[in-house]
Amino acid sequence: MANIKETDMSDMSKQQVWIVKHKLNESQRYYVLPRYRSRKKSKVVAYLLWFFFGPYYFYLGKSTRNILLWLSFLCFGLGVLWWIVDVARISTMVDEYNDQLLMDLVRESRVIMNDTYEK
Repeated sequence: MANIKETDMSDMSKQQVWIVKHKLNESQRYYVLPRYRSRKKSKVVAYLLWFFFGPYYFYLGKSTRNILLWLSFLCFGLGVLWWIVDVARISTMVDEYNDQLLMDLVRESRVIMNDTYEK
């Protein structure tokens, strides 16, 4: 197997790169990295969805919050305030989603490859 290149991890945070380099063996990297790239969420897409009043929570896998946001728009008018505050939170929400995705994939790779060893 060829080594994983730095360019394969160019879109990852420093913490994520450290996890991939130090917590995964080569075969686990080949399992995790393509799946991470195909499933990670984009901040640009999340902001575009925010602009169109709310489907960004669905995009981030939080359906209940999205429904509550829409109901608060309709019933209470407080949804506008919630929506405005979320513009400052979207970047962090996407980062948290992607961090959790990476950790889930790391655990999945260990189960599939029967690796119980922690470095």
